[in-house]
Order: sequence, then C-alpha cells, then structure tokens
Amino acid sequence: MNDIELAIALLFKKKGVSELNEKDFVFAASMDFRWLTPKGAQKLLDIGLETKLLESNDGIISPTFDHKLIEIPDGFKPSLEMLKGKAVPKGILFTIVAMVSKEKEISRQDVIAMVNARQEAMGIDTEVAALIVANEMEIDISQFVEEVESEIKARYSQQ
Repeated sequence: MNDIELAIALLFKKKGVSELNEKDFVFAASMDFRWLTPKGAQKLLDIGLETKLLESNDGIISPTFDHKLIEIPDGFKPSLEMLKGKAVPKGILFTIVAMVSKEKEISRQDVIAMVNARQEAMGIDTEVAALIVANEMEIDISQFVEEVESEIKARYSQQ
C-alpha cells in the first residue's frame, strides 16, 4: 500500500462517497481537507488516473479498489512529498504494458497510447485492449488471460 493509494482511500472515506467529479476531488484534497495545494491535488488526481488507482467515466472519478476496506494508519496525512516519487502503476494492465515495452523496446507511454487507442476504437475494457495490442505484436498473452478475465469480472460484479 503506497501513500497515493492511502490518500485516495482517505479522501473518499472522509467525503463518504464512492465517486466525485474531478473538480470536487481537487477541491476536497486542497480546500476541504487542506492536505495539498490545488496544483498538488490535481497531481494526486493525475497520478491516481495514470496508475489506474482511479478511473474517470465522463469526468466522474472513482477508486478502482474498495477504499472502504483500506485501513489508514493513525496520523496519516497526505503531503506534497508523496507526489515527488515515481508512481508505480499496478494491476495486470501495467504488467502487460511493461512486458510489451520490454520485449518490443517501445516506451511504456507509447504502449499505453496504443492500448488507449484500441480501447477507444473498439469500446472495450483497457485490459482487453492491452491483450489485443500484445497479441498483435506476436507476444504470448496466454499467461494473462485468466487474470484479465477475473479482474474484469470483479470490476463488473461491484457495480
């Protein structure tokens, strides 16, 4: 559990909601709770989206994990320091992206751009788009199929 994940969980717990629009997220982290500057709160949002700890659906932000189950350590308070480190993406999506990047010597950002383009064009889950991109690049994806399937099933069973 990293500080970004803790900060996101704490924000949603304190607000008592499971979704916020982007403006309210930034406002809560900066003005309501006075944790961060508005710029720092925007960076928290951006990192959360980049690492897939947050997802955005038409500007509505929600955690991709069950924030209610996260235990926040006593005295934890988000700070600008947590935003300085390199955020480490998590989840099967970024495992696939890292593998494609390494095997094909393409930057992770370029792989993510390809995945996002495929996802948008086909209207499918991002993880499925990553599998398609990897498969098109002749990378064996068999080891990831079950995990992608269970991650997607879990996501849709929570809705």
